[in-house]
Parts: sequence; structure tokens; C-alpha cells
Amino acid sequence: MEAKNITVKDRNFHFEMIEGHDKAILEITVSQRDGDDFRRSKLEIPKECLQDFGATFFECLVEINGDGGQEDQPSMDVDTDKEKAYSVNQIRKKHKQAYAKWTAEDDERLKKLHEEGRKVSDLAEDFGRKDGAIRSRLKKIGVIN
Repeated sequence: MEAKNITVKDRNFHFEMIEGHDKAILEITVSQRDGDDFRRSKLEIPKECLQDFGATFFECLVEINGDGGQEDQPSMDVDTDKEKAYSVNQIRKKHKQAYAKWTAEDDERLKKLHEEGRKVSDLAEDFGRKDGAIRSRLKKIGVIN
């Protein structure tokens, strides 16, 4: 992955995949000028955690921005200096409920089916979501650690 930069208002976000001898991480650096001060913070996400991180991150965005009909969903298109990222609508072509708000009924059904021994991949297909979204939700409702 080539490094990508996004500038939003007074903040610059730098995304870079760093691969070393024994690890690979996505490093996200946020830089912000505040008057005469300059602040920088960094988040490192191990490669093996990216799918769950991404699913949870976008689920949070949808919850923050509302959960109306598909047309009302926020666009997940991000302007970068190279190309456009994917959108919720593109993902929903394969996973019909991707990033949709979970209901109490969904949570109960998910818990029941998981306790019956259903595989994450089967649950993802049943719920129209990605595997990472199912694992994240199982963690959120306290079914797995």
C-alpha cells in the first residue's frame, strides 16, 4: 500500500503500512497546528487486527451519522492523494447489512446462534455482514473476549 494523506480542516492524517522483520502495522499519524504549537499523535494497528478495526470503525461512523435508509447513509468515499476508497454502497452489494445499525433483536439472535455453535462465516452470511463485523458485535455484547 502506498502512503496516503488526507487533510481535513487543520488536521493532516497520514496512513502508511509498515512491514518489518516480524510484524506489519498500519500507522496512522495525525498532525495539527494549534497556534504556535504543533501536536502529533500516532496509532499503530497490527495487520492481523485491521479487518476488525475497519469494521468497528465504520460501524461507529454509521451510528454517529445516523442509520436511515441506504440513500441517507454517509458516503464512505474518502478523498486521498491517489484514489477513492470504497463506499458503503459498494460493500453492500456483497454484504446487504454492512454498517447498518444492530437491533436488540439482532443481538439476541446473534447470541443464540453463536451459542448453538454456528461459525462466524455462517453468521456473517445469515446477517448480511462481514466476518469482522460479527466478531466485533460478539465482543461488544459480551459473548466473546
